[in-house]
Amino acid sequence: MNIQRTRRAFKTYNDFSGGMQEFTSPLTTAYNESPFVSNVDVRKPGILSKALGYSEAGSGTASGVGKGIGVFDQENGTHTLVKLHNQTLSQWTGSSWSGVVSGFNSNYTDKAEFINAFLDSDERIYITTGFNDVVTFWDGSASGTVSGIYAKHGTYFNDQLYLGNVKYSGTEYPYRTIFSTELTDIFNTATNFFDNIGEPITAMTTYAGNVCYFTENKLALYDGYSLTQVPGLYGTTSSRSVQVSEGRLLWYNRGGIFMYGGADKPVLISRKIQGVIDAITSPTAVVGGLDKYGRYLLYIGDVTYNGSSYSDVCLRYDVNLNSFDFLPNRPFGDFALVKNGGTFITYAQDVDNDKVWQVDGSQGLNGSTMASEWQTAKLDSDLPDRIKNHYNIYVSFKPQNVSEYLTVKYRLDGDSSWSQIGGTNNNIDLSGTDLIKTQKIELPANTQGKYIQLQFTHSSTTGTFDIYEIKLEFDVLN
Repeated sequence: MNIQRTRRAFKTYNDFSGGMQEFTSPLTTAYNESPFVSNVDVRKPGILSKALGYSEAGSGTASGVGKGIGVFDQENGTHTLVKLHNQTLSQWTGSSWSGVVSGFNSNYTDKAEFINAFLDSDERIYITTGFNDVVTFWDGSASGTVSGIYAKHGTYFNDQLYLGNVKYSGTEYPYRTIFSTELTDIFNTATNFFDNIGEPITAMTTYAGNVCYFTENKLALYDGYSLTQVPGLYGTTSSRSVQVSEGRLLWYNRGGIFMYGGADKPVLISRKIQGVIDAITSPTAVVGGLDKYGRYLLYIGDVTYNGSSYSDVCLRYDVNLNSFDFLPNRPFGDFALVKNGGTFITYAQDVDNDKVWQVDGSQGLNGSTMASEWQTAKLDSDLPDRIKNHYNIYVSFKPQNVSEYLTVKYRLDGDSSWSQIGGTNNNIDLSGTDLIKTQKIELPANTQGKYIQLQFTHSSTTGTFDIYEIKLEFDVLN
């Protein structure tokens, strides 16, 4: 039987914005999505880039795990990064850490939470450490305490300090909220409280004109007059996962990551990466934050996913693109976003040591190699039922003027192993200074299949990459 072929054709792929999507059948993964993505960035339209890494801010001062970091925001434009470690609250001067408040209890496990407030005619940052220390404040020069009041969570709302899951007079009240007299941090615990939440409070924040209360199972809203539960199981196991990104409230729940816009019901946004969510083993230890572009970061710890083990995984979600990516080897135990002129800087406290990292501040992982990987969907060139003979891959990219390479491998149909191209891992030379360059990569003879999938990898301490377009050259067998 004679085998006939169509004329050679080209299919172009230049949208990478879908991010990671591993939930559906491989045949329904969109062309702009990836079944696995690690240490890459799809923020810019039409560009697939290496993710930025991190570097240490200053140096650790002692052994042991840090208890939290926060930002003291003042109306004069001063934004001070602070960290709590052992018995001392320290401020970041831009080059080193300087102690400002001492006397905290160092033998506790609850992480600190930080609340900016204007009380007693004074701008202050309040620090809660659970039932280990009374609520403490610092105003940039002097410190003080809220006598006799302990709290796990809190927020500032309507010129008052609201504290939840509290302890005073020697008694713990896990369901209770107490609130201060207006414009003071004085609490009348005999009258200014409510217990309506019905379960231990696990998180509090101010959002869209309400105090949002979380338990492990519930989300409730308080508008200053009454408490209203949002119907459904929308609670959280981690107060530090609750963040506001692009005007939406996001948090981690045992069922996934939810987003809420202030009305109607929260939306589960993590179905695309449900396999990763299911791999989380410590739901109370996840930690949320924002990167300098406002994207939601969620540290989920060590996970085993698809038979591979990954350390210190951080998930990143872009609200505007509705896309996730996967960032391993990010030991981020707490986050703080600091205003810096017209931009932002994200800092993360190390999960195991007295270190603070500047996030998105380098091309490496504090000087260590970052390994990046991007897998295309199974590409069928819009002809899923036809066998194609694949000839060449054309990759348009921006050289980075470094002596590094991108590795391109392929596999056909359901084959699980990746095949080298040209017997080398040095497929795309990143040297040179061209604005745009296109490299032709020749596939082996008789590379035939209904689908072809490509894998791009790169490992470097300092270098990066920008891929603009992938084009397949093929014909169709009749």
